[in-house]
Amino acid sequence: MELEDFESETLNRVRQTESYLEYVKHHLEYISKALPYVINVMNKNKQLAPLIPELIDQVAHHDLSKMEGDEFIFYRREHYPTKEETEQMNIKEDYQKAKYIHTLNNPHHWQTASTTTDIMHMMVDWVAKGLENDSTPLEYLASGTEPIEIAPHLQDIFFHMVNELEREMHTENYNDYDFYSELFQ
Repeated sequence: MELEDFESETLNRVRQTESYLEYVKHHLEYISKALPYVINVMNKNKQLAPLIPELIDQVAHHDLSKMEGDEFIFYRREHYPTKEETEQMNIKEDYQKAKYIHTLNNPHHWQTASTTTDIMHMMVDWVAKGLENDSTPLEYLASGTEPIEIAPHLQDIFFHMVNELEREMHTENYNDYDFYSELFQ
């Protein structure tokens, strides 16, 4: 190897880690912007309003596991790999494992949501993703590929929140569930 061809893998990993941390920080900034939308809707409902302190506590720890151990490394390698890492065969497999563990350990995902507060936290995440993409939560979800299955005991509150958040965010089609029906099973 010639000196002019030298590239430090360690330095590349540091740079990619900085990029990944910037991505996480950006998402968490949008989580902070999204939380008031969900709280505003919850405040209008006497059953949901008492859950606001619990939601705030959950959201204060949003995606914290992505900052720890293998989950951190595998998420970073999937989204911000170095050239050397790209050549490794196990990046996708490791990421799928980390994503599965993340979903199991973070109940704000539809796959593991079991309480009303989990659904509220999921809505914060969806509103954040919508804001990040200049869309509403359902428009963001419609761009995905995976059908969403909400636990039967949480479906009424889920659809109530979707409807109210779409209204809160001033969309024209906030109650047009036909357009989004393929997302929900």
